[in-house]
Amino acid sequence: MTHPRLVARGTKRDLEPAGAAIFAPDVRRARWAVKELARRGLVGRVCVTFTEVFAMLASSEAPRPQILVADFDALHPSELFELQALRQYGWFGSIIAVGRVPPALAASLAIDRVVRPPLYEDLLCEAIDSLGLHAVTMPMPILDA
Repeated sequence: MTHPRLVARGTKRDLEPAGAAIFAPDVRRARWAVKELARRGLVGRVCVTFTEVFAMLASSEAPRPQILVADFDALHPSELFELQALRQYGWFGSIIAVGRVPPALAASLAIDRVVRPPLYEDLLCEAIDSLGLHAVTMPMPILDA
């Protein structure tokens, strides 16, 4: 019996997209984010507490979401410590903040993009596209032994 992740060299693997975590206690913002992510083919998993976000990103099984869309207008100051701890636990995905975020806070939390209201169609899509997550990499040449 082989390990489930063991595949022969050269096998093409269809990896399902890891999707994105959404912290949005407000139902309207959550719906907007889910709809925007779906336009890019990403599945958005909505969390109404930051404890749920932390569990999804820091302690869940792979593949972990590589994008966090966080409603900073709804974020409690104590949850900022959890967001900082998320980075310390080894989650280095992209954060897209929705709402008002001071530049110093954005820098300290390594926030990639900040989108401010009004939240119109394609606003989040443009932020996701600017992250460069879909950038094509060059294949490495095969070296002869």
